[in-house]
Amino acid sequence: MGADIEVNIDPVELQLLNQALKRLPKKMRHNLERKALRKSLASVRKKARAAAPKRSSNLRKSITTKVSLKRNIGLLTGRIFVSRKYKVYYSHLVEWGTDKLPGKLFMTRVFEGEKDNIVRNFRTAIRSLLAKPKV
Repeated sequence: MGADIEVNIDPVELQLLNQALKRLPKKMRHNLERKALRKSLASVRKKARAAAPKRSSNLRKSITTKVSLKRNIGLLTGRIFVSRKYKVYYSHLVEWGTDKLPGKLFMTRVFEGEKDNIVRNFRTAIRSLLAKPKV
């Protein structure tokens, strides 16, 4: 769909946290990174849902998050997108508009306002997850 937002975070860019993460076993590190990215994208997803037009609320409900890790290159990817679960096939028309209706740019505005906070929230989430005592 045309209204997707994708954020790529390379953990190598986060030097101090990367050193702490390298001390963890690989599987634990990958799980921790995914959990931290999920936490950092949750606020953006919430704001995107609030900014979406609420005519039927299906568009709002369908905005979801997916986090994946490409292990071969070590790239952590998070997507905020419109799921097909609610059969909302018109999200790109609402976002970008048509020749008769102007676009709302609800996802674009939220992303532009939050893109700096995503990395900041990711760092904060990693720090908090590393500081948690292991049970």
